[in-house]
Amino acid sequence: MKNLEAEVKNLRETVVHLQEQVTTLASRSGASGRALRTSGEAQDIHKNVLGLAGPDSNHTGRLSIADRLHHRDALSILDAMRQQSRMISLASTVGNPTPLGLFAFGVTTLLAGAELYGGTAKNMFSVALIIGGLAQLLAGMWCFRRNNTFGATAFSLFGTYWGARGLQLLVEQLHPGLFTAADQAGTCIFYVIFTVVTLILFVQALRMNYALSVTVFFVALVYMFLAISTYVDGVKYAAATCAIIAGSLALYVGFADFTNEIYEKPIIPLFPHPRHAADYKENKTYLPRLHAHKSAVDIPPV
Repeated sequence: MKNLEAEVKNLRETVVHLQEQVTTLASRSGASGRALRTSGEAQDIHKNVLGLAGPDSNHTGRLSIADRLHHRDALSILDAMRQQSRMISLASTVGNPTPLGLFAFGVTTLLAGAELYGGTAKNMFSVALIIGGLAQLLAGMWCFRRNNTFGATAFSLFGTYWGARGLQLLVEQLHPGLFTAADQAGTCIFYVIFTVVTLILFVQALRMNYALSVTVFFVALVYMFLAISTYVDGVKYAAATCAIIAGSLALYVGFADFTNEIYEKPIIPLFPHPRHAADYKENKTYLPRLHAHKSAVDIPPV
């Protein structure tokens, strides 16, 4: 009985050690190989625990209820560790697409704001189609690869919006008058729908950091003022102002995300939610979630 209790104690200590090791691996470069080895060790522990506490084990009757509950929790931890190890391996082969998406969004939004003020950017259709459209769409697809749902949704949504807008501008230059002008009600409804969708993104962004939240909020204001401007012409200048602010903030968040990942510490503040402020303390490296995504549009670990 003493030998069994000693073995159970050793298993507990090993599980805790492996859990800490996987967390440490997540914040280091080249984590793939070591994470996979840790996953293999976790599988061995898993088999040992099953051997001690499994339903067909001869030791089952000799274990206390507390020990059985502990082993059940240990199995859940080990399953999560194996999943985390696989995601760490994936993250080591896929770069962070967030700075690309934010820079592309910021540049395009700034130019759109300038255009609303009355300025005309040369070949705006190419900027909207390639930078605002293609670059953001690619960033969104890579966010899907990194299991980053927020980034994938936001970049894909705005990427397709600007891609469609750029394509429309291109066709209008090649074939003037091909598209019939939309009526006020249709245009207003279009912008109202995008306002609602952007506000949904804003609510989710509050879970991450305030810099990103304020950026998305100003984007929602842009669409709201554009909707109003279909009936009140002077309101477009309010939309232009919000677009310039949103574009500038997007460049800031992209710069912060890019810099913080390169230097592996929060040099440029993103003002995280108070609940997660401890995860961004000075000189503390990022601790990723299960998908090991270190970016400004990721939910910090709890």
